Amino acid sequence: MADELATSIITWLSPKNSQRNLARCELFLLAKRDPEVRRIASVGVEQVRSQMAILFSLMGARHPREASSSTIRYIFSLMYGYTVSSTIGKIAAVDRAQLKALLRAFIALQKEA
Repeated sequence: MADELATSIITWLSPKNSQRNLARCELFLLAKRDPEVRRIASVGVEQVRSQMAILFSLMGARHPREASSSTIRYIFSLMYGYTVSSTIGKIAAVDRAQLKALLRAFIALQKEA
């Protein structure tokens, strides 16, 4: 799971996808203020949350739904952090091995929570 998530995040954060990722961040900020945008955006997030909950369930997580919600928030925060930081030139490119290690540790914690 960590490997697949790391691959997705690195793809989303690649230079060729930087404008799309920036738009994604802006969309979620707009969704905070606009109920209609929130309703539309929440459909996709809910699909991901449901699929991730199934994976956590198969991995034996005690609370798969909560684990998937926490993991999604963590991924969004990583993506937002990298997007904003790279925009102002304060952070290096994403290190795949480090990202996988972070995700593995976070997922392991979620399985036990």
